[in-house]
Amino acid sequence: MKRYPELTGDTALQNRLHEFQRQEDQLVVARSDLIGAVRAHNEELGRFPGGWIAAIIDAKAKPLTTFAQAEIEQPPTPAKP
Repeated sequence: MKRYPELTGDTALQNRLHEFQRQEDQLVVARSDLIGAVRAHNEELGRFPGGWIAAIIDAKAKPLTTFAQAEIEQPPTPAKP
């Protein structure tokens, strides 16, 4: 039976994959936090005192959009050559 050398690239790849997974998880949490903050802001604008105060301070105040809504409402811009 032949003995093959132990490959260290496998552990480096596994470490890199775990790091990518951790960063992806952080992005998911940050995105859900932002969506929650946008939702809370929009609900505050729709309520009695918040909507009036926003209209007095800034007449152009409008509800914010989340990522999915922004992607639907704004088509992607073409890449510049």
